[in-house]
Amino acid sequence: MPDSSPQRRAALYPLLLLGLGLLLFVPRLGANGLWDPSEVRVADAARLVSDGHPPAHFDLNQHVIAEGFRVLGAGELGGRLPLALLSVLLLLVAYWAGRAVMRPRAALLGGVVLATMPVTMFSARQLTTQAPLLLGVTLAAGGLAHLFWPRDDEGMLARAFAFVAAVAGLVIGTLAAGLFAGALGPLIGVTAALLVARPRGRSLLLALVTLAVIAFTASIAMKRGTWTWWLAGTPRLPHWQTVFTTAIKPLGFATAPWGALLPFAVLRSLDGARSEAPDTRHRFAAVFLPAWLAAAYFMGTLQDALVGDVLVPAAPVMALLAGGYLDSLLEDGFGSALEGVVVGALVFVLGHDVLMATDVFVSVLNSEQIRFPNAVQWTGDVLFAGLGAFAVVIAASMILPVVWPRPDDARVPALQRRLLWGAIAVQIGCTLMLAYWFIPVTSHHLSPKELYGRARQLDPKAPLAQYRFTASGASYYMNGRTSKVLATPDDVIKFLQQPERVFIFIGSEELAAVDQVTRLGGKKTPALVSAPDATPDASTAVAYYVIDDSNSRFLILSNRLGAGEKDLNPIRRFVSTSAPKPTVPTAVNFDDKLMLVGYDLPTEAPHGADIMVRLYFHVLQPVGASYKVFLHFDGPGARINGDHVPVDGHFPTQFWSAGTYVTDEYVLKPEHNDMSGLFQLYFGLFSGDHRMKVNSGASDGENRVKLGAVRVR
Repeated sequence: MPDSSPQRRAALYPLLLLGLGLLLFVPRLGANGLWDPSEVRVADAARLVSDGHPPAHFDLNQHVIAEGFRVLGAGELGGRLPLALLSVLLLLVAYWAGRAVMRPRAALLGGVVLATMPVTMFSARQLTTQAPLLLGVTLAAGGLAHLFWPRDDEGMLARAFAFVAAVAGLVIGTLAAGLFAGALGPLIGVTAALLVARPRGRSLLLALVTLAVIAFTASIAMKRGTWTWWLAGTPRLPHWQTVFTTAIKPLGFATAPWGALLPFAVLRSLDGARSEAPDTRHRFAAVFLPAWLAAAYFMGTLQDALVGDVLVPAAPVMALLAGGYLDSLLEDGFGSALEGVVVGALVFVLGHDVLMATDVFVSVLNSEQIRFPNAVQWTGDVLFAGLGAFAVVIAASMILPVVWPRPDDARVPALQRRLLWGAIAVQIGCTLMLAYWFIPVTSHHLSPKELYGRARQLDPKAPLAQYRFTASGASYYMNGRTSKVLATPDDVIKFLQQPERVFIFIGSEELAAVDQVTRLGGKKTPALVSAPDATPDASTAVAYYVIDDSNSRFLILSNRLGAGEKDLNPIRRFVSTSAPKPTVPTAVNFDDKLMLVGYDLPTEAPHGADIMVRLYFHVLQPVGASYKVFLHFDGPGARINGDHVPVDGHFPTQFWSAGTYVTDEYVLKPEHNDMSGLFQLYFGLFSGDHRMKVNSGASDGENRVKLGAVRVR
């Protein structure tokens, strides 16, 4: 190809990153509701700023979101669009910063890696964002690199731009996250690289480290509770439980799966510093990114120790290191089979962590951990599958020469490159899935937006109320309407007894308490349900219906059903005054309070299939405490645990009334698809370390009941 073709292709790289960023970050920003609890609090604070109320202290993120509110209105689109555009700009700035020390294709791959990191995606689509901070540190590091070590083709205008970018980046970073994480990280990183390349920067490096020590000491000495600009937060006595390994796990979630490439990426980059080439630029390029990473991690950890809830802003430099590593694989030959095995294993470990702690994964940018809905825990399986596919493809690209029958075959390098490009394509696909599927599904269960819309659709004029409804954000979805806060069960009764149709928003965990007080007609409060006479009375019961249960965290109740509506109350389906007809009748007495009258359990199950268990209880007298059901499904060298609150968490035992029958359904899910053999089911009730006593029945002596067995084939 002509020599000009690489330059022509390189000219298109920023456009490719621009298109990728717009595709990933911008569409459907306003379709997903504000995530509780953190996003609503950020939105409320930003709306006050947009309305002209000065904040207690400066918060750069709030001001960015407030500007969006002023232009586009207070809502998801107005708050998120500026962050999405900043995230698109971040990709272009990362490419520009990478061009200071690497080839165009390597910088392009670094931008692609950054675009497909979860931290960038969440920053673009959540008000709890790192977009301004990541943009600031990348501007600062890139501007300093271009300023102090410009490329041969960069003139005075390019240097002037680099100076402006460096100053702007340092200011933005400091305003966004303070002096340590936002400014000293890039400054110390660039200075350390200059020192290695041309040892004349010792005094500057010493001055910066001294500044960090002075600022750290001053932060410790300051009175706690006082906001300070150089921390962009309120200092506290150092949280010494924050050690230098604390940020590894959050960064792993935030940069998955690319963080798995980091060890080899750093080693490949530093390998250039040992080159005998006289060109000091080569040494600077080799050391710049690892030095920036080390300084960012160190300073970010100090920031977290002093302020807390700070995610180390290392994603851009990690992305550029990964991009350089991928480029070296494509250009100079592939890593060893050992590299492939290690990278694949690390990605699988990250995938397993995402699967087992999806709530931590979605909370990487939140000040408090989101409780991930049980109803969509299966989405973790999909994320794990995507990461697993990436691990297999990228590992295969490196291991291929070992397993290929003829490793010297000329087709091997071409196939390796195709596999590597395939791994990159897999991750782009996973990021599209994250943006267009995972975030909407999660938002559906974490945001009340669709609940408010459902109530407005059913009857826009119906009176609204909420009882122990932990969600917020009604002002963004109710067109100025407000819902009445019901403080006591008696308030619930009175609201339901109104002549017109009404709606009540409640947390799904509150349904049992509402059911108890409505069945008793308000005669007994939940504090007295353990009394012996707390039994249902049809003559005094107050009617209510669950008309929407699509959200796993929240429900909509009404005092009447509309045309074509059904009562979705799970308690009505699983609680009755009529005796059930179980497949296997039993008579197991638990502390003279509950009688297990039978159960349903299949005798055989297909290999890897879920197993449905139904337990039928007769309530002899109020239990008076909250007991969980435990199920031990023991087989050859394996156990499936099934600890849960009865009736899918909707009906804790302290609300069970004497004389009723309760059916508890639970699905046992094999942890491994290869589990097979004869499995015995054991069952009991526990609260903390205490098991409810088995007075009679097939107990094993440890207050555990032996039920049937299932042969898994």
